[in-house]
Parts: sequence; C-alpha cells; structure tokens
Amino acid sequence: KYTTDEAEQRFKIYIDMLRQWRNDEAHLSPNATEEEVNAAIKVVSTMYLYVVANSITDLEIGHVV
Repeated sequence: KYTTDEAEQRFKIYIDMLRQWRNDEAHLSPNATEEEVNAAIKVVSTMYLYVVANSITDLEIGHVV
C-alpha cells in the first residue's frame, strides 16, 4: 500500500478496482460496456499471473507427485 515501486502501486490499484467491482455487483445490477469488460479481464489476468509468478517456487516445492 505504501510502496514506491510502480508495479506494486499498479497492483494496489487493481486490487481496489476488483474490490469495487465486487461491491457493485453485489449491490447493483450488472451493467458494463465491452471496453469495461475487456479492462476487467486484463486486470484479473494480470493479477493472477503476478501472484503465480511470485509464488511459483513455493507452489512447486509443495507439489507432491
């Protein structure tokens, strides 16, 4: 939240956007333009890849074959 790293600041903005979308969808009727849906897909995909990239080693170590 208080970092000066640009990538981490962007991640915080994305988290705030997801939180707002969740709250809006829970309390309002869904209504989004195609551009908003495309932006949301980009945000969610980016966050997913960021988390996986930062935790891939832990995921591999914990994987039992």
